[in-house]
Amino acid sequence: MSRVRPSLQDVCDRYTSGEDRTTLENIVRAFRRLQQLDPSNEDSFFTIAGYHGEPWMKENPYPGGSTYDDWRGGYCQHQTVLFPTWHRAYLLRLEDAMRRAVPDAPSLALPFLDECRPFDQNTPLPWILTSPTFDLDGDNTNPLYSYKFQKGVADNHEKPSDAQRYSKSTGSQTARYPLAGVTSLDGEDPASHARILNGNIAAWLNGKIHIDGKASPTSIPDTVSIVSRYKASLDAPNYTLFSNKASRGEWLHNTKGSLESRFHTSLEDPHNAVHLAIGGFYQDGEENAKPVESAHGDMGENETASFDPIFFLHHAFIDYVFWTWQVKHGLTKPGSLSVEPNITVGTLSAGSPVLPPESKLEMSSPLAPFLKSGCISDPVFYTSDDITDINQLGYMYGEGSLDLLTSGPVLGDPELPLVAVARVSGISTTDHEGSFVIRTSAKLADGSEVEIDRDAILSRWVLANCKNCQKNKLETYTYIPFGEDLMRAIGAETKEDIYNKLTVSVQTRGQTAPVKNSFSAVQPLIEIF
Repeated sequence: MSRVRPSLQDVCDRYTSGEDRTTLENIVRAFRRLQQLDPSNEDSFFTIAGYHGEPWMKENPYPGGSTYDDWRGGYCQHQTVLFPTWHRAYLLRLEDAMRRAVPDAPSLALPFLDECRPFDQNTPLPWILTSPTFDLDGDNTNPLYSYKFQKGVADNHEKPSDAQRYSKSTGSQTARYPLAGVTSLDGEDPASHARILNGNIAAWLNGKIHIDGKASPTSIPDTVSIVSRYKASLDAPNYTLFSNKASRGEWLHNTKGSLESRFHTSLEDPHNAVHLAIGGFYQDGEENAKPVESAHGDMGENETASFDPIFFLHHAFIDYVFWTWQVKHGLTKPGSLSVEPNITVGTLSAGSPVLPPESKLEMSSPLAPFLKSGCISDPVFYTSDDITDINQLGYMYGEGSLDLLTSGPVLGDPELPLVAVARVSGISTTDHEGSFVIRTSAKLADGSEVEIDRDAILSRWVLANCKNCQKNKLETYTYIPFGEDLMRAIGAETKEDIYNKLTVSVQTRGQTAPVKNSFSAVQPLIEIF
């Protein structure tokens, strides 16, 4: 019998109503016990969270594995075709540990944070994620609120100041917007923090294009908000495009001469935006009055994102969207997923202990460090084919906000007849410390500007020693769809009009500055096709 992964919102509602208090209590017990295990324990939260990024490991843990000297450590797959499947295996690893931590709850499952579920009163996060305490078993700590590092982690950066600024010391805690590491805002309390965090996430989730005084007879289709992009990803026609942002970019570029009626996006795109929304990147909104420039939350960078417990609840939703896409496209059986042969970006390994550099990534590629059988001395790793069907993994999903979208187009003709697509390039991740947001605006007839696109770039603080980050990923590409309604609203009649109206800026930690092309001190390249 399959265990059911419920939405965290439903779990909290049933707890509050008294209908079911056991499920939430067991989830809290599991996370609390894993966080209390010694960091050397293979089931400890510290160990499992550390598979994603820090603490970096230079040694090769697998006898007979690759001797690739440039491997920085950290196994996470981003901007590759293994992004959805690697993280599915990651969640399975944590969920197995959760059930071992609470052995009298064999059906215990990891809940998902339903990020497309409508919410009231500007509170997209259920209360369990914003309350510092939860009384249970004589303990009032809330392991879903933050994690206290039992052991310090540090990155060996080239500049000594980097390691001190971005490392985590023993006893420090994970933080979310509007906090930074272990610091807090003077005069603020947890309730205020929760209000600010919820307001920022709400603005990212539902923020749309607003053009005052330029309303057209037909409202402008929403292609900007996180919710709309999750829904749009379900229309991706193949796994490679759906799986990651890098491959999707090449696919869009390759097909620019034959525009389809729908603008496709990848699962990784809205995934990145949620990381940055929780991690401290301000998004203007009606209930989000001012930016907090000192906010440096852990979810906003790859190094320590997985140590924030919300990471796993977020990725459970990513896996729910992945499964919803599989069901919609009839690709649920082992062997049904494949890599498009004409896509080269996001399909090669940058090198790891089990994948030599330039290895072709396939659905048979090992998803290290997740063992299907064997042990470290003789490992048999899961592959994407092994975990394609979640029913074979022993779990299924409870009711979610995207259940009704498993058939028919989400966005498409006639709602969004595409006229043009703009591509913004010439922006390098090496120009900016950490993650950033590429923001594109259009100039209106009255001289004002309106933001028409925001592209969240999830990155690391220092990329010099990260070969996986550098492989095909130094330059970023942003794609912006233009339908008839948007063109009419900004006063553009031709593709040349679009080009002349666009301006680009990049939002880094605490500031928004004009973007310069890192390759040749000119404005970023904007192409219209």
